[in-house]
Amino acid sequence: MLITPDSSKKLAKVISKLYADAEFIILNKLAGDFDNVDIENLSLSDWERKKLKQFKKYKKEMQNVIDDLNLQVHTQTPKIVKSGYVNGASQVDINLRSLQQKIDTDSSKVDEGKVKALAEELTDKLTSTHPQILRRSDDIYRRVISEAVNAEVTGIQTRLQATQQALNKFADQGITSFIDKKGRNWSMEAYSEMATRTGLVRANLAGTLDRMNELEYDLVIVSEHPEECPLCRPWEYQILRTGNATVTSVDATDELPTVEETQSDEFNTATADEDLLIRQVNNTDTAKHMNIDNMTLSQFKDWAKDNLKGDIDHEVAYNHVRDFTHGYDNRIRKAQMGKKSKDDIIKRAETLENYIKAAPKFTDPIFRGIRVTPQQLLGIQESGEINMLGTSSWSSTQLTASSYASKVMQGKKSKSFDQQVPVLFKTVSKNCTSVRHFSRHFNEDEVVVSKDSRFRIVNTESISKIEHKGLTISTGSQSITMITLEEM
Repeated sequence: MLITPDSSKKLAKVISKLYADAEFIILNKLAGDFDNVDIENLSLSDWERKKLKQFKKYKKEMQNVIDDLNLQVHTQTPKIVKSGYVNGASQVDINLRSLQQKIDTDSSKVDEGKVKALAEELTDKLTSTHPQILRRSDDIYRRVISEAVNAEVTGIQTRLQATQQALNKFADQGITSFIDKKGRNWSMEAYSEMATRTGLVRANLAGTLDRMNELEYDLVIVSEHPEECPLCRPWEYQILRTGNATVTSVDATDELPTVEETQSDEFNTATADEDLLIRQVNNTDTAKHMNIDNMTLSQFKDWAKDNLKGDIDHEVAYNHVRDFTHGYDNRIRKAQMGKKSKDDIIKRAETLENYIKAAPKFTDPIFRGIRVTPQQLLGIQESGEINMLGTSSWSSTQLTASSYASKVMQGKKSKSFDQQVPVLFKTVSKNCTSVRHFSRHFNEDEVVVSKDSRFRIVNTESISKIEHKGLTISTGSQSITMITLEEM
């Protein structure tokens, strides 16, 4: 089961709509106070004097809007936080039952004290922005007056033009409710949704862990997500013991737009020395990968002198191959398929292939997980041969590759996700090399395979469990089609 801000999007919308509605009222009132009749019928000095007098009334009205918003936040937040907690607990039961596990009790038990503390934390975070909203709405009112007066005095625009331009500008920008440490402005709706989704993740996680503890399950797998932060990246695919875990929360406004704390629904039956087993699972180094993570450019250059063959620019190779592991893979593969691409992408594709030829070859089994439609899978099986359509990314770890195919472990899902089936390729290639030592996702144990490689199918089987360094991990309710390939 994945616990992400996306999981709580609908609940978060309940709160963000309160702020969107409040913002609309504020901006609508602002526009109403600057009607064209006053501009056309009053002199500049009389108009300015009237607007400043109206400002006092406007401030009282805005305070009423904020007071009403404050009341609604205090009313709604406890309800949605409790829903998030209950959802987390119920998902444990749903996923255990999908794995044919017997459950004697239901998940209706709620730690009211914990829910109350989480709700108060979220409420405090949301309402702490209210003074900023009031200040910002006051500033906007004053700036509309100022810009209109300055424009007419200087003759750059008429008072009507300047007023309308200012109103349009502030309507487009929205009302800033929060400025984070990096200087980013958050609108009322955006910040409230982000803060609420993060708070709901914590509630969901609390419900999940409490229910797991009640049922005496204590091992989880941390899932992988695109665009994760450096703080989260080292924990991806790690198997953790919840009973001994120390949870460190990251304030999303300080570090990230959203924080994703995730785990899979796979509860294993590990016995014997579990602590030793977990250490073995988390040791992802193998003899065929470099025993170093996040190799710097300087380290790479030193390594490349002895390990890369031919005339290849080491700095360019480092940057282009590293970028392929995060963000450029699809663009490079499109270029390799002959689609129209920028010169920079074409150059990157050439560098990547040259690097694979020059680098030491990876000779252990590798895996690649994808999702296809049932019709596409049938076509693959009937053809008997596979072309990966460009340089392809694989992993030496079956669990990692399976996560890209499995419905259980995936984070973000496309609209067609549920109409697709998971497929796992397995092979040994003579045209591949490990990039784990300087990949942006070193926990993925990544191996890149040349675009020139072609494969034939030698075996197809359906798997429902993955053996991962001493642990047996279920693929969930949906089995995976594993296709063993032989390089041609």
